[in-house]
Amino acid sequence: MRKVFRDFIDAITIKTAIIILFILSLSLTVGAIGYGTYTSWSRSNEQVITRLGDNLNRGIVQQVREYLHIPEHIIQLNLGLIENEGIDFEDSLIRNRFFLNTLDTQDDMIYSFSYGSREGEYYGARRNETGQVELMVNNRETGGNSWYYDVGDNGSLGEFIQDFGAFDPRTRAWYETALRFEDFAYSPVYKHFVMNDLTISAAAPVKRNSDEIDGVLGVHILLSGLNGALSEITESADSYAMIVERETGNVIANSLGQDNYILDAEGNFQMIAISETDNRIANTTYEEYLAGNRSLIEGQRGQEKLYSMATDFTMPGVDWVVITAVPESLLGTTVDDALRESLIIAFMGLLISILVFVVIIKKLLYPMEET
Repeated sequence: MRKVFRDFIDAITIKTAIIILFILSLSLTVGAIGYGTYTSWSRSNEQVITRLGDNLNRGIVQQVREYLHIPEHIIQLNLGLIENEGIDFEDSLIRNRFFLNTLDTQDDMIYSFSYGSREGEYYGARRNETGQVELMVNNRETGGNSWYYDVGDNGSLGEFIQDFGAFDPRTRAWYETALRFEDFAYSPVYKHFVMNDLTISAAAPVKRNSDEIDGVLGVHILLSGLNGALSEITESADSYAMIVERETGNVIANSLGQDNYILDAEGNFQMIAISETDNRIANTTYEEYLAGNRSLIEGQRGQEKLYSMATDFTMPGVDWVVITAVPESLLGTTVDDALRESLIIAFMGLLISILVFVVIIKKLLYPMEET
């Protein structure tokens, strides 16, 4: 074997040896440069994607914060008015106008504005399924049931609409949350008493001239509106976002047009956990977030590569995780496409260089071959 190799080496001419050395040197040089370029490009791409994801995350967090700040602002504006006894809840006309005026000046995202007393009475105004405002009354006269009315002249109770049955505000999540915090806070997400939708409520205890809580003032929003807000932010970038409860993993809102809850065969309401969705990259990102990993997570959407990240979102009573995913196509040419194009160009350049070098060597060494 050694003899064969030695004979092969001895048979190589100077010209061939020079060409072989040139090809090896050039190939190694091109390969090293290509590897360095690819590594740098990949690192640069990851940095750009990270910045894009951070910007999208910050935009969504800001949007959600503004979304939830609206009910907080309503509470702040009206709490003092009630505590200073500026509203007489025994006067139905004054009471009705108070709730109606507040609701009429707010965006449709506000479903209802209400007050529950420590005696179990409940008053307020709400928007029904068609957007019409209705008045809500629950006291001794209604037998502890929630009665809904049309709005009459000058804010009076109009035509009776429906009896929605027994309702005690003191048992509701928003009421209990305000008592537990003894201050402004958001309730856990819950199924609305009437609407088939997820709801979150901003609530604060009402205290009149003492430290004893007389009731709770609440502003209630349907989270289907948050889906639309997320879609609006992510649509232009062809990305998506999901919001989940950190502790349970239940989906709060998403930009994908998917339901955040289901009704089982018996008609019972159930929230959907992120692990129960078909969004694998979002679920992986959530699990990595819980494990303490805040880096980019790679995944696929069909044939397209996605980069996902998670960040926390907290307010009083709220502990959520915001998950966003951006496509690699935002960079224009993807890393794989760029690598493929670079390899083709490098190979063609290498081949041309070798051919040119061979031609030159042949001409330079031709006199030696003739002697």
